[in-house]
Amino acid sequence: MKILALMAAYRSAEAAQILEQPELWEEPRANDHFSLFRIAVLVDQGRLKEALSSVSALESPSSGSWAILHAQMLRVLLLHQMGESIQPELSRASREVRHAQQSMLSSGGSPAPQMALLGKLAARASHLEEAEQLLSAIESVVAQVEIPIHSAYEEILRGEVLAARGLHEEAILRFRTSLDWVETAQAHESLARSLEAVGDLSAAIDHYAWISERRGMVLAECPITCSTSEYNLLLWHESHYRLARLHQRTGEDALATRFYQQYLEGWGDADTGVGHLRAAQREFAMLASTQRRPRRPRIESLYGLLAPSCLRRAFAPSRPAAGT
Repeated sequence: MKILALMAAYRSAEAAQILEQPELWEEPRANDHFSLFRIAVLVDQGRLKEALSSVSALESPSSGSWAILHAQMLRVLLLHQMGESIQPELSRASREVRHAQQSMLSSGGSPAPQMALLGKLAARASHLEEAEQLLSAIESVVAQVEIPIHSAYEEILRGEVLAARGLHEEAILRFRTSLDWVETAQAHESLARSLEAVGDLSAAIDHYAWISERRGMVLAECPITCSTSEYNLLLWHESHYRLARLHQRTGEDALATRFYQQYLEGWGDADTGVGHLRAAQREFAMLASTQRRPRRPRIESLYGLLAPSCLRRAFAPSRPAAGT
């Protein structure tokens, strides 16, 4: 819990130092948990290539089945974030999570978060058939264990499938329904994207701001072992970039500059080219230079103030003579 608290307080570097303590790694079973924490810290710092390399440690023969499943999902998430093809890894992870569905429910766990996350990534990568299979699996989970969080994830994935088909108005209704069940960062982010797609920029800003202002809540929304913490960390960083872009579109350059700066500061140690770093650096530099540039005074105003009265009379429009 101390690691999560440090990360929530923007102290990922300190969390990383704790994870280097050798005594934490003495128990084989603890290795899986601390490997996940290490990956979460790397993701939070934008060091995605290193995080992807660390995923392999979770797939060792000594790892538990849940850790192996988590590793498969993390691989899909990181490849997607890095702009790589996810199809082979997505199919494998989707198959595994659906296969593990019954055993997870029997042991008191829930596969719904994993299914929703994989389905969301599948829909956004235009793998709709995979997303629909995962949606059917979530429907089965809801039918067996009807609790609010399951219904919330089901509605998120329904909305993502609709959004992938360009049906954003219908998707918006699904995302709002998900928020009525349980308020999650994933639903806020999905809703913001569709609101932006239909041109409701003000409402989109509100939902991205909900994520941006609640780092601790976003991080603790789901335990580190339920596979969405890393995704939520990415959503938190992404929200600053999205807010900057939206404020730029609405002409609020000062706010845009602030959120670009937050995005760049949050990922100061990130891999080169990860996420929207290059675009953010370019836009931030442009906005900063524009705001530093002094305004040119209006020449007409200076003329009126500084020109001698004789010049003002000389250049004033002539009046018609009386009686003409």
